[in-house]
Amino acid sequence: MIIDCLNNLHHASFDDIFSYLEENNGFNKISLSTFYRNISFLEQDGVIRKVDSTISEPFYELSNIAKHDHFICTKCHKIIDIPRKNRKEKYDEYGNLIQEISINEYGICKDCLDKIKI
Repeated sequence: MIIDCLNNLHHASFDDIFSYLEENNGFNKISLSTFYRNISFLEQDGVIRKVDSTISEPFYELSNIAKHDHFICTKCHKIIDIPRKNRKEKYDEYGNLIQEISINEYGICKDCLDKIKI
């Protein structure tokens, strides 16, 4: 049910997922700790990934989609997938092996900018 939820919502916080499941699946019969444990198992197994944000709580997305970065609107907190910029370097300038890069860009989305211009 969590995977189905993320298929529909694409990006969702822990609370968003729990609320969605309560509303759509009568999910109120399971404890919050069991739900949290299932989220953790899915994350550990690589089925979902958690993305941290500096302006909102972390959100989750499915891991089977192509690697990408995120643009997060500082006004409405909308999350927009953006293509990942290619990096050919495997090591940084200090000799550390880079295994994963996750970039969040922050700014004002086009929808919010359009509202400001009106």
